[in-house]
Amino acid sequence: MSEEASSAAAEASEEAPPPTTFAALGIDLRLVKAVRKLGLEKPTPVQARCIPLALQGKDVLARAPTGSGKTLAYAIPLLHKLLAQRERAGAQISGAGVGGVVLVPTRELCQQVHGVLRSLLGHAGVGGVRAAPLGDRADAAALAAEAAPDVLVATPSQLLQSLRGGGGGGGGGGGVKLGETLHTLVVDEADLLLSYGYGDDIAAIGQALPASVHTLLVSATITPDVHTVARSSSTTRRRSTSTRRRAAAAAAASASSGCAARTTTSSS
Repeated sequence: MSEEASSAAAEASEEAPPPTTFAALGIDLRLVKAVRKLGLEKPTPVQARCIPLALQGKDVLARAPTGSGKTLAYAIPLLHKLLAQRERAGAQISGAGVGGVVLVPTRELCQQVHGVLRSLLGHAGVGGVRAAPLGDRADAAALAAEAAPDVLVATPSQLLQSLRGGGGGGGGGGGVKLGETLHTLVVDEADLLLSYGYGDDIAAIGQALPASVHTLLVSATITPDVHTVARSSSTTRRRSTSTRRRAAAAAAASASSGCAARTTTSSS
């Protein structure tokens, strides 16, 4: 991700209208069924803007306050990708390794996000895809005794400790292994993560990620510090020159002012 906006960036008023139904977003039909069972009829502005960009494989930076539906804005494309991989690989994908990581600032939010993911998977009728929390030592101990989850929701400090071999990671020993199975990194509440002092942890985690990781970052406010986190958590700086120049996307949304989206160019 980058601060540099493309000269071709379009304002929201010039873009095609965002989808007005979850089915129109192009997500897995099992996830459409799940959101309907949750009583949701149409996507919120941040969901309508972010989900299509994420499904296109673009890095996303979203301004999304609490109550805007931001959790589903990243949870749906994350699970869509997992389900698509499962379709291609069959049973082999389950337990093969961590496919997605969601970073959050507190254990309480870790449990909340984990609950949303479990609810979506349950209502979708999907078996064998597992999300697990890693918010404190108790979570780490529980995770150590199990196979690697498909999605890991963690605070940066707990994840970094586990990456360094200091906490459970599935598979019975050592810490979390983030190998080539990892396809998506979500950084939730990025401004709070910074205020809680996790900036260095996020930078260290970014260095441990595979080069192909897709990054989704959401924050109530977009500040220069949040852009720093976006650069730290993105692996684009370690890719080849041609790949670094691929288009990323920044989506902005708020309950009061609606949405705007623009295309940015990675440069580092």
